[in-house]
Amino acid sequence: MTNWVWDRVAPIASWWTFLILAVLVVAFQFAFKHFFLEHYRIDERQLQTFDGRMWGFAPGDVDGILAKFKQIDRLERYVCQESTVDLVFPLVYGLAFCVAIVGLGRRFPDARCLLVVPILAVIGDYIENFNAMAMALTYRASSHVPTALTWIAAIASRVKWGLTFASMGVVLVLLILWPFTRSGAHAPTA
Repeated sequence: MTNWVWDRVAPIASWWTFLILAVLVVAFQFAFKHFFLEHYRIDERQLQTFDGRMWGFAPGDVDGILAKFKQIDRLERYVCQESTVDLVFPLVYGLAFCVAIVGLGRRFPDARCLLVVPILAVIGDYIENFNAMAMALTYRASSHVPTALTWIAAIASRVKWGLTFASMGVVLVLLILWPFTRSGAHAPTA
């Protein structure tokens, strides 16, 4: 799988592509903060979404999180956010990490295997997002979420956050090592 991703990303892996993707990541964060989170307030306190909890959330937090959204009649808006913005954003940040790893990793013969880190982060994010939609819709109907859904989403959330930070670490290490490699050496393309 990493070879397939590498071969697809390599033709577009440049500083300009990374810069464009980085601007898109910042734009998504800005839009998320100013167009979605502003609508999730109780008494001037902003509610945290599942994505807004650094390092993820615990299965026991789910009913409480969703109850607050239902209390302010924003559960439908949250489902809309999860089914739109949160389905596009992982592709953007995942591609940004892949472009950075491919661009910086061309000089390292085994750098292809590093792509597994952002790929698994994106997969974890999608599992979390689909479960968040399912949990919100289930909660809307019955005011309770099955334990299995909460555990799957909580584990996926922790995987997403952990591997997102690991992806940042991979890019940082490649960036630090990049000047010390020979400029003519490239990873094999086969």
